[in-house]
Amino acid sequence: MKSKLLTIGELSKRTGCSIKALRYYDLIGLLKPVYVDPNSNYRYYNFEQTRMVELIQICINLSIPLKEVKDLVFKDNNKYYCLIGAERKENLGTIVYYESDNLKDWTFKGEIKTSFFGNGFMWECPDYLKFDDKGVLIFSPQGLKAEGDKYKNIFQSGYLIGENIDFSNGKFKHGEFTELDRGFDFYAPQTMTDDKNRRILIGWMGLPEIDYPSDKNQWAHCLTLPRELQLVNGRLIQKPVKELEQLRGEKLEFSYELNNEEKAIEGFNEKSYELICNFNNFNGKYIGLKLRKSINEETVFYYDIENKKLVLDRSKSKEKFALEYGTQRKCKYDKDELKLQIFVDISSIEVFVNDGEEVFTSRIFTGDESNELSIFADGSAKAEMKVWKIK
Repeated sequence: MKSKLLTIGELSKRTGCSIKALRYYDLIGLLKPVYVDPNSNYRYYNFEQTRMVELIQICINLSIPLKEVKDLVFKDNNKYYCLIGAERKENLGTIVYYESDNLKDWTFKGEIKTSFFGNGFMWECPDYLKFDDKGVLIFSPQGLKAEGDKYKNIFQSGYLIGENIDFSNGKFKHGEFTELDRGFDFYAPQTMTDDKNRRILIGWMGLPEIDYPSDKNQWAHCLTLPRELQLVNGRLIQKPVKELEQLRGEKLEFSYELNNEEKAIEGFNEKSYELICNFNNFNGKYIGLKLRKSINEETVFYYDIENKKLVLDRSKSKEKFALEYGTQRKCKYDKDELKLQIFVDISSIEVFVNDGEEVFTSRIFTGDESNELSIFADGSAKAEMKVWKIK
């Protein structure tokens, strides 16, 4: 087998790409060797991969980041494909694709044919991934009309799950469009495969055409925490990557039995932290948490038990913006237990519900004095909470 392959040194000589760079491309999953000797750990490549190295070098010369190079091209049934978000002349969003046998010569194939066509005037940032026999198409449609609690932001990001795309004709049989994130500020997510074969998603924590309070300081937006994607019961689950546990500092633990009351977390005064709170045995109207709280400010996440909805409310998060799109975000929820894992930073919160069944991502701009944390119930509930200060 090895006699028909190129060593990493031979690939380097053929392409002019350094051995160090080739090792790095392997590390980030951009160019994996086709064979690694289990005894020597030597890497071996096939001749076809010289084309991939040439493509990488072209993209680098065009100042395209390596992550985007990886996202641009993928292989399916021995052919290479590139998906591009597009807008038709009649102002309808779509996704087109190109095909190549050698990564050098590309043929325009047409549009990805979906039953979601007709929704939105532009589809941005497509990303295609596979989970066994299921295909997942992630993209960011612009121009969707709000439907109840759905599609409340100026632009959306979500996914379609179905059979694997048939690239011979572009047909994609799939289910309904599902939003990836229920919060205020999430857009243009992209995924990558890491060295543990996990599919990792990172999104833009911001939205185009929205004026943010930080704009006046010449600072625009940030990125979400990396999330591991899993396909469970026909839905994408987003879990914070386990490596984030390395940021945990001092841990505080609390137990509560709440009865129509709000309890402050005594002695807590932090801007950046992670918490995990498990609610159970609850009844009444509401249970929830107040984050980055002070006398006049708070960001509230709660479960509306009567209406069976999770709610994120930033109406009292001091600096207000994008008010034309509202100050609350909601989604349906109907379970007897509730686990919240929340990451709070200087100007952001990310709420993971039940280990990533739902996620709410939002920017908040509160005062320096708003560092308190409290738990509340309009009714009764039991809760167990762990809070970690961030190192």
